[in-house]
Amino acid sequence: YLAVTDTQALEGFRMLTQLEGIIPALESSHAVYQARCVAQQMSSDTQIVICVSGRGDKDVNTVAEVLPTIGPKIGWDLRFQADPTKKQPLSAIHSFSLPALMQKTGFRSTAARYLSASRGSMSGANHSLPVSKAPDVEYCRRLVQQHDLDNYLVSLFSPRPVREAVWGIRAMNVELVRISEVTTSTTAAQMRFAYWHDAIKRLYSDDPVQTPISRCVHDAVRRYSISRTWLRRLVSERERMLESPTFETVADVEKYGERAYACLIHPHLEALGVRDMHADNAARAIG
Repeated sequence: YLAVTDTQALEGFRMLTQLEGIIPALESSHAVYQARCVAQQMSSDTQIVICVSGRGDKDVNTVAEVLPTIGPKIGWDLRFQADPTKKQPLSAIHSFSLPALMQKTGFRSTAARYLSASRGSMSGANHSLPVSKAPDVEYCRRLVQQHDLDNYLVSLFSPRPVREAVWGIRAMNVELVRISEVTTSTTAAQMRFAYWHDAIKRLYSDDPVQTPISRCVHDAVRRYSISRTWLRRLVSERERMLESPTFETVADVEKYGERAYACLIHPHLEALGVRDMHADNAARAIG
């Protein structure tokens, strides 16, 4: 029996999340850290099996609570404000350095090899000068943090530029969801959806509507070549719910999840450079 500290368990949690895209339960994170220690003493052609029991999404809030104290000890600094009355903005996680972490862990996973290759596809994206400014990004970040906290916390595991792209797209989703809440008539709601349909067209014409969300989404589209299909489908599905807000069968619920929520996962994958059939299938299933 080998014991690890809370700090070491958090290192295991971070490592598996960033290398494999799997968020382990904190209990399993102890084994992940110890497996790294064992792997450093093994030859490169030896395999090691880790039994990961339970899902870590239930522990994300717990991790967020302890990171202000433990995070700086392992170079994982979220800089959450202990005093919510302070005006300094919440800064983001430091960019993830895959090669450095690979060297430190002593083993190279299949997913890590794929991510290394995907960096090449990301480097081929369009890196024209951004039109969004720091206040635009901060506006989107705060909107997502306030209205979509779970996915906001998940976004913090991505490299900083990807996080900002995700915040822009998820902020747009927040605005779409709120249309039915802030409008007093169907006509007013339809006018707002028409605005977003036009905004999507302008994003891909390199002429974004001059609002914080549109500028951030425009930069995400330009930087990572986000497929127009996902954004158009997101707007259309939210609009369809305005006309038919109920589900008659379980199949209707599944279809809605695939069309509305998977459309938010696909752009995140594309921003990370992940574009393949298996990832698309997984995104649809998760949605």
